[in-house]
Amino acid sequence: MNAADNSIVINKNIQNNQAAQVPVVYQELNQALQKLANPQSITEEMERQTFASLKEQLIKDSQQGDLLANTLLQAAPASINAPVDSSLMSLLEKLAHPENITNPAERDQYMAINQKLENEEKKDNKLAKALRKTVFALAKPKENGLPMVELPKENEVQTVNLDDYENVKKMWLQMYLHGVVPKTFDEPNRTREEWIKDDLTVMYQTINLLISGNKDQIQQGMSFVYKIIPFLLIGGFSQAEVVAYLKAKQTAAEEAINTLSEQKMKEQEEAYTTVEVANKPAEEKQSMTAAVDEPLPTKTPAADQASDQPI
Repeated sequence: MNAADNSIVINKNIQNNQAAQVPVVYQELNQALQKLANPQSITEEMERQTFASLKEQLIKDSQQGDLLANTLLQAAPASINAPVDSSLMSLLEKLAHPENITNPAERDQYMAINQKLENEEKKDNKLAKALRKTVFALAKPKENGLPMVELPKENEVQTVNLDDYENVKKMWLQMYLHGVVPKTFDEPNRTREEWIKDDLTVMYQTINLLISGNKDQIQQGMSFVYKIIPFLLIGGFSQAEVVAYLKAKQTAAEEAINTLSEQKMKEQEEAYTTVEVANKPAEEKQSMTAAVDEPLPTKTPAADQASDQPI
């Protein structure tokens, strides 16, 4: 790819190009999530009632702080061929490999979720079935049709241009500024700024690994890509294209942090001005009261004598 032609490696037509490439297991999961998001769109009455009841239960569980319920309710895809929600993918990865979780309490939590899904699958819960199938596929990707962590040197699927970089940046900027803040076990109450900074840390690390030139470090970087943005590995994207996508996302994150900082400073200035204006009448009133209460000066005897002298 010639740098002079301003080609930037982001997939401008990602949904069209991925339609036939998204693994079936992801399509099935997305289909179940779509039904969960909008049960009324289901034509078959019994299935519609099933998903409506399931959604109602998940809403109740979410209000109690249930991690799985909260993630599922926020993971509705635009289409069955869309990338699986990143927060849900992260959760599924942990369900597939709970042995890799270092925090004992978190590991126990994910093992309990696995047990819950297994029990629900036995009850013919279709969403639980789709989730369990995806977890099983992630546990052994090569054996279950999911893409292995490999990046071609060149993209033979599509070519994209500079506008695509801007589109990706704009998309992530909107997500960072207005999207739902993903929660984690360790940080259930993390702020928007903390979320963005966490993402930046991962992106810096991943980009540095991918451009290191060291085979082992590149492989480690690709493993990170598979966890945070898995669809990049199923669209024929090259290593350089993945780095470009991450840099667009990184730029969006940096701009979002700056925007949030400016907003916070503006709010602080406005709050200070409001307090200052609110206090000003009180200060003026106090000054006037003090002036009224001040005793009038009295004449001294010398002044009285002076006033008695003829002019």
